[in-house]
Amino acid sequence: MYDVKAPSERTEKARKAKPARTALQRFRVVAEALGEDADGLLEAFAESWLAQLRERVSEGDS
Repeated sequence: MYDVKAPSERTEKARKAKPARTALQRFRVVAEALGEDADGLLEAFAESWLAQLRERVSEGDS
């Protein structure tokens, strides 16, 4: 079977070996691997998200 250890059972050396990447760092790695423009994707997401928020606000004003 697999030798899986709980985070509390990991050695200090194992914890320091490789710092965890943030979600944004992982996003950029995947976008690059897929040949996508990470900044362009983030900007498109932000524009879409803001448009949805504006729509919700305007629906609440009705």
